[in-house]
Amino acid sequence: MTRLLPVSVIFASLLVLTVAISAAAAPSVQVYADKLELHRGDDFQIWVSAENPDQEVEVDFYLILRTPGGAYLFWPSFTTRPELLTVTLPAQFSLDPTMLFEMQVAEASPLGIYTWYGVLTRAGETTIFGDYGQVSVNVISTSPPLAAFASADPMRGSAPLNVSFHGDATGGIAPYKFYWDFESDGIFESQGQDVQHDYEAPGMFEAVLAVVDADGTQAYDYLTINVSAKMSVEAVADPDSGNAPLSVSFMVIAEGGFEPYTYEWDFQGDGKVDDTARSPEFTYTSEGRYYCIALARDSRGQMAWDIITITVDSAQAPSGMVLVPAGEFAMGSTENGTMSDETPVHQVWLDSYYIDRYPVTNSQYREFVLDTGNLEPAFWDDDNFNQPDQPVIGISQQESQAYCLWTGKLLPTEAQWEKAAKGPTHRMFPWGDGLPNYGGLWFANLHAKDAAADADGFQYTSLVGYYNGLNPGTGNGKSPYGCYDMAGNVWEFCSDWYASDYYQASPHENPTGPELGTIKVVRGGSYDSPTWDIRSSCRDWRAPDDWDQFVGFRCAAQVPAASDMYGKD
Repeated sequence: MTRLLPVSVIFASLLVLTVAISAAAAPSVQVYADKLELHRGDDFQIWVSAENPDQEVEVDFYLILRTPGGAYLFWPSFTTRPELLTVTLPAQFSLDPTMLFEMQVAEASPLGIYTWYGVLTRAGETTIFGDYGQVSVNVISTSPPLAAFASADPMRGSAPLNVSFHGDATGGIAPYKFYWDFESDGIFESQGQDVQHDYEAPGMFEAVLAVVDADGTQAYDYLTINVSAKMSVEAVADPDSGNAPLSVSFMVIAEGGFEPYTYEWDFQGDGKVDDTARSPEFTYTSEGRYYCIALARDSRGQMAWDIITITVDSAQAPSGMVLVPAGEFAMGSTENGTMSDETPVHQVWLDSYYIDRYPVTNSQYREFVLDTGNLEPAFWDDDNFNQPDQPVIGISQQESQAYCLWTGKLLPTEAQWEKAAKGPTHRMFPWGDGLPNYGGLWFANLHAKDAAADADGFQYTSLVGYYNGLNPGTGNGKSPYGCYDMAGNVWEFCSDWYASDYYQASPHENPTGPELGTIKVVRGGSYDSPTWDIRSSCRDWRAPDDWDQFVGFRCAAQVPAASDMYGKD
C-alpha cells in the first residue's frame, strides 16, 4: 500500500492516541464512510477500527484528513474547523473495537475530494506500523437536489370533501414556489404552500404538487385523494306488520363511505344494541308499534341510519287492528259544561272488540271500488286529498258502512270509538291532557287558534299515522290502545244515530245509540277543526247520505266469544 507523506512531515508535534492492540502479524486499520457523495449541509459518518487483535502491542493512532486543497489536518485539529466540518466526537476515544465520528459538511466547505486516513505506529516511534486505512468522499454541489413533499388532511372522506394541503421542499435554491393540480388534469388551480380544495363529486383523484426553486428547477410530489359518495343506509324488514309473535327478517343496505361496514340493530327503539349482523332476524312477542333503528359505520367511523316501523298486533287481533279489552270506562265529560250533549259522565261496560289502528286510506278504499264497482269518492281528482296513505274522504256514512261489511267488519259504535280514543280513564285527548302543540311538538292535524292552517305540517289531511313522535316536529299522538289519528285529520263516522240527550238514558252495557234518528254520529274532529273539537269526548253529526272533505272512517270488529279473555266472568 502506498505510504503517506514522509514520517518527519506527518508526525512532527502531533497529538496521538496510544492504544493496545493484539497482532500476530502486522495490524491493519479500516476507515469507512456511510456516504461517498455529499452535498453541503449533508450529515455523514466516519468510523475507524483496528483488526486481527492477537497479542498486546503498544501503538499510537493517528486520524488524518486531506482537504480538496491538499492540506493535511490531524485529529483533533480538523474538528475545530467549522468552515470545513462540524464534528461530533466519540464519547470515548478508543479503537476497541470501533470509533465513530458524526460529521456534517459545512455550507461554506470547498467542493472536491476529502480523504480520511487511519494510521498506527509503534508507541513512541514515527514509522507506520501495519496497513493504514483510508476512505474518500466527494462534496459535489452547493446543496442537495430539489425535492418536493406534499401532505393532505384528510386524504379520504365522502363528498363534498374539503381537503387542506401543505407543501414542503428541500435542496435546490430557495425561495420556493408551490403550485397545485388537485385533480391531475394538467391545470394548476392554486399557488401557495398551504391551500384548500373542495372535492364535490366522488372519485379517486391524484393531487400534484409542483415546486419551483429560484433557479427554475422543478420537483414534484403526488397524493391520492379518495372521495366516496355520501354514506346512506336503507333498512328493509319482511314482514313489517302482523300478529304477535311476529318473526321479522331484516337487512340493511349501505352505500357510500368506505367499506367494510359494521352494523348495529336496535329492534325495539330502546337504545340497546340487539344484533350486529347485516341480515338479522328478530321475533316480537307482544303487540305495539316498534321503531327499529339500523345503524351502519364505515371504516373511517362515518355513520348513517334508517328507521323502520314494525307494527305488531295482538295475538288475537286481525292485522291492522288493535284489541280493546273488555271493561268499564267513563264516557262523556263536563269540559263543555254540565248541560252539553257530553253529559252526564257515565260508566259504560264494553265487551272486547277490535278497531282499526288507522283511518281507512285512499289505497284501501280503491280496492273496494275496484272489487265492487262502487262509485269513486269525491276529491280523488284533488292532489290535496288523493295520496294513497291519506284518509279517504268524500264518502257518506252509508258508503263507509258498505266498505266495513265488505271487509267483514262494522263501523264502531260511538262508545267503542270513545273508549279506543281515551282509554279506561278520562283523558282530554288520545295522548293525554296536554294541548295538541305542547312542548313545541304537534300531536295532531288541526287548525289551532292563532296558528296558520299548516302550522302542524299540513294544510289539508295528513298521511295516516304521521303524528308518531318520529317525524320532524311531531309528538306521539297515539291512544292508550295504539290507535292513531283519533284527534284531528278527519272526523270519523260511527254506527249510532245521534241524539243530544242520549247519555241521559244510555244503557250501562254495550250501548249502540238511539233506535231511530235522522243524523249519524261523527267523532274526533278534522284538519280544519279547532282544538276544542278534537277532544276525545266531543260529539258531532252528519246526515247518513251526506259527504264532504272533512269526514272519513275506520272499522271495528267483534271478538269471538271463545277468545274474549277479558269478559266480566
